[in-house]
Amino acid sequence: MRQFRRIGAALAVFLVALLANLTWLQVIDADSLRGQSGNTRTLLEQYNRARGPIIIDAAPIATSSRAANDGFYQRSYTAGPLYAAVTGYYSLLYGATGIERAENGVLSGTDPRLLVDRIQQLFAGRHQAGGAVQLTVEAAAQRAAFAALGRNVGAAVALNARTGAVLALVSTPSFDPQRLAPNDPTSVRAYYQQLVSDPQQPLLNRALSRTYAAGTPFTLVTTAAALASGRFKLNSELQAPASISVGSTTVRNANGRACGSGTITLAQAWRTSCTTAFAWLGSVIGPDAIRNSAEQFGFGNQPLTQLPSVASSVAGPSELHSVIEAAVGQRDVEITVLQMAELAAAVANGGNLMNAYVVQDVRARNLAELEHATPTLHSTPLSKTAARTIATMMLGLNGRSDCSDCRIGPYAVHSLSGGQPAWITAFAGDIAVAAVIETPAHGASTASAAARRVALSTLRAVLAKS
Repeated sequence: MRQFRRIGAALAVFLVALLANLTWLQVIDADSLRGQSGNTRTLLEQYNRARGPIIIDAAPIATSSRAANDGFYQRSYTAGPLYAAVTGYYSLLYGATGIERAENGVLSGTDPRLLVDRIQQLFAGRHQAGGAVQLTVEAAAQRAAFAALGRNVGAAVALNARTGAVLALVSTPSFDPQRLAPNDPTSVRAYYQQLVSDPQQPLLNRALSRTYAAGTPFTLVTTAAALASGRFKLNSELQAPASISVGSTTVRNANGRACGSGTITLAQAWRTSCTTAFAWLGSVIGPDAIRNSAEQFGFGNQPLTQLPSVASSVAGPSELHSVIEAAVGQRDVEITVLQMAELAAAVANGGNLMNAYVVQDVRARNLAELEHATPTLHSTPLSKTAARTIATMMLGLNGRSDCSDCRIGPYAVHSLSGGQPAWITAFAGDIAVAAVIETPAHGASTASAAARRVALSTLRAVLAKS
């Protein structure tokens, strides 16, 4: 009898363990298992359901329809390469990226907010379909930035400085998500291998997922720190020798000469892009002031939570090898194109930096609104006075009598450019833009001109609607 009791107790323990495991798998860990890329059942369920559209300017740029060969739904992209940096791709073999991945719950119809909609579809006898995602991107701005980048390797981002809405987000070279969408493994695999073996990395989102040396435009952050210290104004004098050294580190002007007589004002340092003047300024205000200013502008934070993006960085206290190099955006300063656009956006918005966002609203199949974006403040890296001061200096860089592109209609173009790779960050009205040319299509001498052309083309496209 005792042996039977032991066997019964053991079976009871096994039963409890089995029930606990089933509870874990079916309730607690269900979402994790459902989301695994190798979950064939989930894949088949999703491909047997119409995926919801991605919408720009009230027109769908990504839709789903049944494929003739197997009856499963297949994704279709309008102007795929134009929007690839935003939409990403949706592939049976390689999963999803971009908005396709970030908003997969809505687009696939599995988001809990769509439960009522799914029940209504079931009782109405309709095929289940996902919800719709409306983006903030404007088609005209996206086309202008994409066309201006052309065959250059680079990226561009445009923002509404008042709201943080992303109006354009382009990375070149691009790819065609349509060629990754078919339910034909052979052709999809061949195209994917072509993309991953391309040395120009078309699958890399250069606007969000790559950081570059910040270079000259980072002097905006250094200037913000100097103005915030209360020790410097437009007419404050800065030391500007041919070279300046701190410890074993030396920073030199590109032409090997001092700026002016070796002493110039802050305003003159901006007009002449005097490297040593900003290096000297950095040595006076110190690394903590520069780092704190950078963090106020968003360095160290993921700049766009709705899409995979990396943070810009200024090295920590033990890693900041030279404050004079950091002050001019060299060595320890890495920045994304989105973050570069946010520098200009903060100036344009009177010192207030808004959180960037790319999803305007989310709707069910019946067009019921589930979510609508509300602009939110990220930080105030500049006082209103400091913002006006920097805006004046950015305008001064365009203050030539022969400048034919310094205005777009009634709007003055404020810009700051330079560095390697070739950068520009600019704003006109409430629109801020940044562009980088990593590798120019026609030689290094055209890189800065190409970056400016991208910025101006994008600004014109947005402001034309004003």
